Order: sequence, then C-alpha cells, then structure tokens
Amino acid sequence: MQSSAVIPGRLERALTELWRRARFRLWQPGHWGLWLRLRRRYNLRPLSVSQLRLRVPPRLVPDCEACTEVCCSGRTRVVSLRLLDIARLADAGLESHITTTRPQFTLTELDQKPALRDRVDSDLWRWFPVLAQDPSATCTLLDEQLRCRAHPAWPLSCARFPYSVNLAARTIFYAPSCQSTRTVQSDEVGAPVRRLVEAAVAGYNEQIRDLVLLHVARAELEQLGLLRQLTLPEQL
Repeated sequence: MQSSAVIPGRLERALTELWRRARFRLWQPGHWGLWLRLRRRYNLRPLSVSQLRLRVPPRLVPDCEACTEVCCSGRTRVVSLRLLDIARLADAGLESHITTTRPQFTLTELDQKPALRDRVDSDLWRWFPVLAQDPSATCTLLDEQLRCRAHPAWPLSCARFPYSVNLAARTIFYAPSCQSTRTVQSDEVGAPVRRLVEAAVAGYNEQIRDLVLLHVARAELEQLGLLRQLTLPEQL
C-alpha cells in the first residue's frame, strides 16, 4: 500500500505517446474492421470506479509496515506484467527480473481458485511475462529486508494488492490472503482506500490498452524493445 510519485522514464513516456497515436489510428476508416474484430473477441470497455461496488472490511486497511506474511511469495501469487510494468522495470534497470517462465499449476489449484483458472486461460497469461521467482517461489525483486527494489515503479498488480476486480460481480474485493491489517478512524480510511481502488481499476484498464496496442502498434512496440519478453504468435 506504499505510495510515492513515479517519474516516467524514457520507455514509459514513449509508451504513453504510442498509446495516444494508436488510439487515434484505431478510429481511422482503415482500422474499423480491426476494431470490430477486437470487440467481438475481447471486452474492451474500460472500467471506472463509479461502475463498481466496494466490498472491503470496514475501517480496515493493509498494514504493509507490520506485514510478516510476505505476500510476494507463493507460486499462485506470481505477478503478471503489463506493457507499462515492463517499460518501468526496464527504465529502472530491473529488466533481469522479468521472465517468461510461468508456474505450472495443478488441476487442484485451478479448481480451488476460479480466478486463477480464468487468468491462466487468457491470452494475456500466455503472451505476457511475469516477475521472476526464486526457488522458494518468492519474488526476486525483494531485498534482504523484504522491501521491493522496484518501488515506487512497481507493477500495477502490486500497487493495488490486496484489492482486486471481480468483473462479473462488478465489485472490488479485498483478497483474503492479506491478513496484515490495521483499524483506523473513519476519517482516515478515505485516502489509502481510494488509492487502492484506483490502482485496481487502472490495472484492469491496462489490460485493454495492451490488447489494443498489440494489434494496432506491434511494429512500434518491437522497435521500443517492449516485446522481447513476450511470447506472441505470428498472427494475433
């Protein structure tokens, strides 16, 4: 739940500019057919905070400073990356922590966690890299004091944890795996909860942006070096 300003690096700025151009390009007559095909294949409607119900424990916020659980550890907690995450890690010189080696989950694990099954069945899981884990299944970005070396430019999934979006139920929920919480006065809840809610929505919307960019601006992404860590089919 740590928060700090992120100064965009070269690749992040280039990605932002590419998105601006790609969005304009998609609405040109020559790309209307592609837009329709993408809409048939994917849900490309961005979310806003106002569209979702908040279902989190009242007056409880994550207490990262007192956490002893290391939420960055565990095979099923591997972090999937977005193009923005890749750009930020590369800008910070942390590209070596990106890998295409993903955990292989058992049928039992998938049956127990429907959200994990949906994730593994998606194109984004098949195409995009993840944060590397060490032999104990702990994120390699953690230092000896269990602090994230990428913060504040850490991945979007990390910035919103323990909040997640349940699109089918149109809710933002609190991950039960996070037990490190503290009780605060009602007037203190607003700011940290708002940051986590906005991060959860932003993480979902980045998936949409990535899908559009891969189909509309693949050559430019290749030139920026942002596809080196992806596993893409020749034809999307």
